[in-house]
Amino acid sequence: WQKVIKNTGNDFLEQVIICKNGDYMAVGQLTQSGVGRAFACRINKTNGNIIWSSVSSTSAVGEEFHNVFETANLNFIFVGVDHNSASITNVFAVGMNSAGSQLWAQVSSRSLSDFLYAVNQLSNGNIIVAGTDVPTSGYYNALILELNELTGALISENSYSINIPAPNQGITLNSFWPIACSIINGTVIFNFSAFQNYGSNSYICLYKYNTSTRALTGNIYYHTGDVNATAYTYAVLGPDDYLMSQSFASPTHVYVSRITNGSVVYDKLINGPVILISEMDTTGGNTIYAGKA
Repeated sequence: WQKVIKNTGNDFLEQVIICKNGDYMAVGQLTQSGVGRAFACRINKTNGNIIWSSVSSTSAVGEEFHNVFETANLNFIFVGVDHNSASITNVFAVGMNSAGSQLWAQVSSRSLSDFLYAVNQLSNGNIIVAGTDVPTSGYYNALILELNELTGALISENSYSINIPAPNQGITLNSFWPIACSIINGTVIFNFSAFQNYGSNSYICLYKYNTSTRALTGNIYYHTGDVNATAYTYAVLGPDDYLMSQSFASPTHVYVSRITNGSVVYDKLINGPVILISEMDTTGGNTIYAGKA
């Protein structure tokens, strides 16, 4: 089947997951009267029919969902951004039950921009979400929150800065950007990109999150002979075993690396015309890559 949701305006879906009963949950943005609204819909796996959908209406300039997670209680946690104004954005998180009824909604009120990208559930039942926080204009901290699943109440809130030399470039990395959060055998692993200010060349980071102290520890990975790196995606093979990809613009090529216990086990060089690898899947013991050439 194929499903088109007809609407006047620019719309997109940014993430889709398979629900525990096999249905699909898709999230993104739907335009209404010229305003982009956070959009979520539950889709029947057999025929593509929409079981239920939800459209936000929090602010005059719109919202957007970046990601969704289904909890052990079969609730859904949606995370994204509230476009509070042209220059300021705010964390936006919503909890809904399996039937699409809203349980809670959270919008931050920081003075500068912040937003969410990653979401997962800790072994204690709390929801962990990650995004970026801009404490001072020009650089981005990693923002990690823990929330109560049923009420959305804030349990902890921490902003993490980075200040280390960038390989080969004579600059200092001062910004974190979250890509994903995985939990393997109770170990919480964050994938970040690190860069100097927004839009500069990035390096892939794999960091562990201590659920007791809420400390972040990890490494930045790079290739000594390459600059202009861009980090895109990674796959978790185990608590200390990862695959990751980095792309390089000049000359155009991609590295896929395996990191085990903090050390590079191997690098697989994929020469042009491959530009980037945007997704990895390790289901069944084989690795499938998808990207752009």
